[in-house]
Amino acid sequence: MARVETVNGPISPEELKLTLPHEHLICTFTVWHTAPDEGRKRALVDAPITLANRGDLLRDAGVSCNNLTMLDVDEAIEELMEFKHWGGNSLVELTCPGVGRDPLALRKISQATGINIICPSGFYIGLSHPPLVKKMDIDGVRDFIVKELTEGISYPVETEIKAGVIKCATLYPISEEEEKVFRGAARAQKETGAPFTIHPTLLDVEKKKKVFDQENIIKMIEKEGANLEKFYMSHMDLTCSDDRSKVNVEFHKKLMDKYPIILEYDTIGNESWWNSLWPGALFVSDNERLLAIAELCDQGYEKQLMMSQDVFTKLQRVKYGGWGYAHILKHIVPRLRYMGVSKKQIRTMMIDNPKRILSY
Repeated sequence: MARVETVNGPISPEELKLTLPHEHLICTFTVWHTAPDEGRKRALVDAPITLANRGDLLRDAGVSCNNLTMLDVDEAIEELMEFKHWGGNSLVELTCPGVGRDPLALRKISQATGINIICPSGFYIGLSHPPLVKKMDIDGVRDFIVKELTEGISYPVETEIKAGVIKCATLYPISEEEEKVFRGAARAQKETGAPFTIHPTLLDVEKKKKVFDQENIIKMIEKEGANLEKFYMSHMDLTCSDDRSKVNVEFHKKLMDKYPIILEYDTIGNESWWNSLWPGALFVSDNERLLAIAELCDQGYEKQLMMSQDVFTKLQRVKYGGWGYAHILKHIVPRLRYMGVSKKQIRTMMIDNPKRILSY
């Protein structure tokens, strides 16, 4: 019988209900820290976030190591309670080994809030890989992930908590180490049937351009035998418009027409800039995301879409002036309804699709 594996053990798919499929509660994403050249910004690297510097940080979010670090369990509990207050039930916490994964902390948060939390196995971008990854070949990666899905999470400490989803990530161009991890993860998916998500290549840092290379990743994991019906591609909303904010979903439609995958619009609420990393560019706006979602729903693609917020920085939390984990329920769903997206379509994206993709 199909189940969903949470940090508190297996539950039935029906227990998921309203689900955020891509979030972070405990994490250290300093792998994205970019040391600022400008002298005035150097003071922001370790400074606490205040109303006085929040504006500067929103224009260069990666200069602050403090912004990129979320380790306070009590703060995570407090932030997550608003999501519960607005009707949220479940959350996929996609922090991998190497960037602060802590299944024991996630269990504490789940037990304190009553929110179902799913923890991943897999590895993030190559720059964050723990030393153990270099010692693995493709099948070593497969064995590591299979063990964490079937016996218990083993890094950095042994636990009996099982992972319930596979996650991998890559930069551009994909490195040999990242490709090894992708192929091993695909073999683990084939063996276990577990859900599988990828943070794909989005930015060519050298050329300062968006990358539309996601299909090569799909072909790679398909070649390894992964079940694409259990696959969802993260952060696709970042490619729903061009650099002049003209919405264009033809690329997304092409992928969904060709493959039985789910695309995730999962950076909703994040409208920050990362000028030291990618000068002049910003995350797409919520207005662009909403226009794209509405257009795709108008054309009947809601069965291949999910929504989330990918809260991975302090700036995104309510305590620091952000929208928090309830943003979609509080602000986005009402706006989509106003734009003509039906209650049934919203239920499909937020309840039915997560239930289908996360159960195995």
